[in-house]
Amino acid sequence: MNIEDSSLLLKDLDRPIPREVLEEASVSVPSIARADAARIEEHQQGGILVSHLPRPEALAFQRALAKSGHDTEVVADRDMPKLHDSRQVQRIELRGESLVLTDGMGRERLRAVADLVFLAAGFHHKVEGRTHVESHFDFSGGVTGEEAPKWVTTRDYREEEVSLFRVDFFFWSEPNRLHAPLAGETVVFFQNKALRLRDRDGIAEVIRSLGGLLPPQRLNSVLASRTAGAPFPSLASYENEIRWRFHRLKTRA
Repeated sequence: MNIEDSSLLLKDLDRPIPREVLEEASVSVPSIARADAARIEEHQQGGILVSHLPRPEALAFQRALAKSGHDTEVVADRDMPKLHDSRQVQRIELRGESLVLTDGMGRERLRAVADLVFLAAGFHHKVEGRTHVESHFDFSGGVTGEEAPKWVTTRDYREEEVSLFRVDFFFWSEPNRLHAPLAGETVVFFQNKALRLRDRDGIAEVIRSLGGLLPPQRLNSVLASRTAGAPFPSLASYENEIRWRFHRLKTRA
């Protein structure tokens, strides 16, 4: 008999589970090491504690957490919402009851606000590999020696955590998902004003403006609170919160 894989979800995003509780509960789950509790704690901001667990293990994890007063929900992975592939835009403009979303090639899409299913925005971290190049003169042969100084170039590869920002629009009609990302020195235009990642006042205005377009249950936590809040630890965590909220909308329906 095939055992389906399941996910374990928080029931309340405002009640995160402490690491020590996750560590103790992990003893009941063969697939989760005690050391995994740190990663689970960090990524629970997205509402999904773990995925791809055999259902009996997910239920055992749920029972162990319940003993500490933390309610969770077990959902079959096949029943968890999947997110559409996204197309990138660079300009966002609100015109009354319409959104004008323009890509980097200047192609405009006029979408009715009434066609919006869900809106999300927020900062998230990403680990990027970068090569640092340094050059200098090598005087190891001596300044007055027979050998002339050598110009030496060294390359050092490092992984660095960077902060990014993005906005995601989900629509009833196709294309169902569009997003506007801000990274490094890239630019996004909002109401014809150029925004860069360092422009936190401008980003705050985007959050406040978009947060007023839909009821709170159809917004992610950032837009619902109208504040940037803590960055998501990864893009996956940011998207998991969207999936978590889609699941809540589906169960309410």
